[in-house]
Amino acid sequence: MTAVADTSVLIALARLNLLSLLHELFGDMAIPDAVADEALRFRADAPANTFIVDAMNHGWLHIEPTRPPAEFLGKLGSGEREAIHLARAIAAEVVIIDDLSAHRAASELGLEVTGTAGVLKAARGRGMIEAAAPLLVRLRSQGFHIGDELIDEIRQEEEHGS
Repeated sequence: MTAVADTSVLIALARLNLLSLLHELFGDMAIPDAVADEALRFRADAPANTFIVDAMNHGWLHIEPTRPPAEFLGKLGSGEREAIHLARAIAAEVVIIDDLSAHRAASELGLEVTGTAGVLKAARGRGMIEAAAPLLVRLRSQGFHIGDELIDEIRQEEEHGS
């Protein structure tokens, strides 16, 4: 499967020491230059950087240069714009983006889209993790914007075995 990731999922999963879930679920991953720059620029997040660089060194996370036209989805950040542009350019099967506006834009362009919560749900569904909801709560406590409704929905699904 070909997948493209935006910055937030890389940092989130690296902070949870679960970055390898991306490789296990999607195989090789592509990220555009802007995402690599954003992900590795967070020097205060050195442990996350280590996991991301390790994934690149192991060859399953690789940087693909892309240059969307200046007017392409101009209201989005450069990482989101480049991730969506790259996903279209390489006909990726999925693009992993958490930003709601970027998620909607990618969907409107016909791309299959998921986010960090979707990755964790998929990993739980395949028995790779025990539960997604506690991990989302942990990420929220670290400053990630994850709504109560989403966490509650996933928690209910997990409690009811779906």
